Amino acid sequence: MIFERHCRESDRDPVEVAVSANAFLIVEDDADRAAAARDAMGERGGLVGTPDQILSHVASYAEAGVEELVIAGFNHTAQGLPGELHRLSEILARG
Repeated sequence: MIFERHCRESDRDPVEVAVSANAFLIVEDDADRAAAARDAMGERGGLVGTPDQILSHVASYAEAGVEELVIAGFNHTAQGLPGELHRLSEILARG
């Protein structure tokens, strides 16, 4: 894995390094709208999809060793981001 190689090259213990990822968030209840949003974001990935898809994406990050997700706010207004983060917390709580 690239991460382990970088740790070896810089003489760092991988266990001591916090692994995080930056992701944007788009939650859509409608599967077609979720698919359109995912297509629009292309290769940039992130947490984009229906609530069930969001849970799957979060699980994939965890399986990859990510310990912390940093939600980027650039695709939301200052007024809309808190509501979307609250929605994410509800999705994660049920998962």
